[in-house]
Amino acid sequence: MAARRSPKKIAILLVEADVLVRFAIGEHLRACSVTVIEAVNGDDAKAILLAGPEVDVLMSDTQLAGEGSGFVLAQWVRRHRPSIEAVLTGSLARQSAGGSGVRCASSRLQTHL
Repeated sequence: MAARRSPKKIAILLVEADVLVRFAIGEHLRACSVTVIEAVNGDDAKAILLAGPEVDVLMSDTQLAGEGSGFVLAQWVRRHRPSIEAVLTGSLARQSAGGSGVRCASSRLQTHL
């Protein structure tokens, strides 16, 4: 009988400036057995991704502190790490996604959680 493989643990890069929101979402995802890497803004997220950790999903607020937005970050990820799915959150996510080439939901994330 073949040995059973344990399912791969999904890794999410969570980008959120508000520490309380980031903490709450991060703790919930960890409770769902997700590996969570946290970033405060787009520049931090890019630096983390350039360092090369395995990330399956980018989860970012649409409104980020500093330069850029979640949409700009998601487009950067599409160019530099195309295997990573992007999930954008916030009140502007669905309204602003039109024409940006960024989808509003990830069926892959929903399947794994």
